[in-house]
Formats: sequence, C-alpha cells, structure tokens
Amino acid sequence: MLINNTESKFDADFCHDIIQYRKKFLLDNNLPSKTIGKVIPSSHLPINYLQNHNDIFLKIKTNIFDSIKNHYALINTSNLNIDSVFFVENSYENNPYYIDIEKIDYTYGFLIILNEKSYYKGGEIFLNSEEINIQHNNRCILFKCRDELKIRDIYCGEQMKLLGFINHNLINNSNEILEKKCKNMIPISNLIIQNKMKSNINTINNLLRDEECDRILNNMSYEIIKTLNLNNLIITDTESVIEYSIDTEQFVIYLIDINNNLINNKTLLNILNKYSLLKYNITSYIIKKYKKNIPITYYSPLIKDTHNLYKDKHGKMTLLVCLNEVEGSINFEDYNEIIYFKKGDGILIPNNFLYRFYIELKNKEAIFLETTFF
Repeated sequence: MLINNTESKFDADFCHDIIQYRKKFLLDNNLPSKTIGKVIPSSHLPINYLQNHNDIFLKIKTNIFDSIKNHYALINTSNLNIDSVFFVENSYENNPYYIDIEKIDYTYGFLIILNEKSYYKGGEIFLNSEEINIQHNNRCILFKCRDELKIRDIYCGEQMKLLGFINHNLINNSNEILEKKCKNMIPISNLIIQNKMKSNINTINNLLRDEECDRILNNMSYEIIKTLNLNNLIITDTESVIEYSIDTEQFVIYLIDINNNLINNKTLLNILNKYSLLKYNITSYIIKKYKKNIPITYYSPLIKDTHNLYKDKHGKMTLLVCLNEVEGSINFEDYNEIIYFKKGDGILIPNNFLYRFYIELKNKEAIFLETTFF
C-alpha cells in the first residue's frame, strides 16, 4: 500500500537528513559503506546507531501508526511496537543485489525510499507481484506479514531506504498486572534477533595451556621488549593499556608454537569454518596489557596491513586469549552477555560496531594475546 507524503510527512528534507546522519556515522566511526559480516546483510544498518535517532523514531512512530490505523481500520494503536528499523543501501558499487533480512514475528512493515529515482536505475518494488510506482511525493509503502515484498537489483547508482518492522502486542486489558508486565517486556522478535546475534560471540576453552601462557609472558613481556630495544614494535603505551607486536625474528620459535596451538584447535577451526575464514589469514600477534577498566569500544572492520601502510584489510573476527590469572570480564551490554576471563581461554569477537563491549577488572592487570582473522 503506497502512502502519500502529505499523509506520512516523510518529505525530502526528512529523507535527506537520514542519509546525511548515516554518512556522518560511517565517517565518524571509520566504517565502510558495505558492512563486513554475516550477522545482518551487508547493506543494512540499524538506525538506532545514528545520532538524533530519537527524533527519527518519534516521527516514524507517529505517522506510520496513524497510517496503519487509517488504512487497516485498526481502532487502537497503543499496542503497536516498532521492533527494528534498518537503513538499507543498495548500490551498483557495493550492494547491487537486494538481500532481505529475516523477518521474524512482525505484523506490519514499512519501506521508505529516501532518495529520488534519478539517483539509481533498477530497484523496482513489487508488492504481491504488482509494481509500486514510486514518485517524489509518495515514498512510503505499508505492508503486512502476509504480503510479498520484492525489490529488483540495482544496475546503476544507489537506492537508499528505511525498512522497518512493527509488532501488534496482544495485551489482556482486563488484567492490569499483566498489562504493566507486557509493557515492560522486550518484543519477542527483538529477543530472537538479539540471541541470534549474541551467538556470534564465541568462547574457546583451554586454547593455550597454563605453561604456554607463562612461556609467552616470561619471554615476551613488556619489560623484555624494552630491553631488546625493539622500539619499532611498540604500538601503544598509555595510562589504560600497553600494546605491542611480537612479530619479529627474535621470537620466531614462540610464534611457531602459538601458530601450532591455534591451527590445531578443533573448536577454533570449526568456528572459523562456520564463518568461511581461513586459519592462515591473520594479522600479526599483539600482546595487550590492560591496566584499568576499558570503556565501551568495539573492533573496527577496517584494519591496517602492517606490510603495506596504504592498504586496508577488512577484519572479520578478533581473537583474544587471556594469558594471566585475573579477576575480570568482558561485557557485551547490547546482548546482556558477560564472559569472565580465564587463563588460556580464548574469546572470538566479530569486528563490527554491533558488538560493542567494555572490560571490567577487579584485582589486577589483564594480559591478552590478540590477532584478527580477515
């Protein structure tokens, strides 16, 4: 169902503002237009990561809910809830093919075309096999879960759009306690998506034995690195963290042992195979010594090639291996996931801004071996 801009209020200024917010977010966070990862399709970005997203959600909620009420004869919209809204870019350069995200437990959906037809060729939209004629003054499409939405591939330019999903939460109004409880619950589909994304954070027990961890610490500590006068290997030494590479011929015997332990670990190999990652496609080994709690951060999908400073690689997953006994944890607050550090255990984390984390230490410094698979 095509909704006119006069009704939806999604005029050109609103649409272009969202495009600019998204571009600014990518630049501020040093992210490519094409997201690297299999958690969500590469062209999809949850708009709750954009600044001013509250204004976007408020306008969407107000106008979309009114349109649903008018066109689907819905008497009460108070039970409607927006589960998720994605910024979707399909361009000939990065994402020429439209990849639909998995729709889980939604009642209504909407698609808002953000840029004019003159910016792209292809991208025709079909609802239940009928082409929707997108014009400058009517860019919003409403659909229900039983409708079939199809979008043709882009063969020139770029098409930008918002794709959102809405649930109708059934609440027993005669039971005040149940009503209050339901209002505070996370929508079921959000929990499903959250758990699905959470499963991409992997832990590997006993990746290195205690004696192997001690060998690394005893022979490649920061103090030894400094005495060897290998200043070219020192990456960072701040109040919070010391970070340095161990990729040098002086440590080749230890590096071989580390490699052998990693490439012969069946759990690690199975996880890498799941994500189509090769065990030999890794960056240099780094030792990180966290001296204090680390605030919210994430592993960027863009990493520098140490052999060619002018060439970027797309990092897929970063491996952290705890090398010392420490009371601490890594916390993924978006998924309510806490992993407690244990000597010799590994944590494999997607290089993606969707996997933000912070590190909390309770008794002493934490030391990790780190490498990234690309």
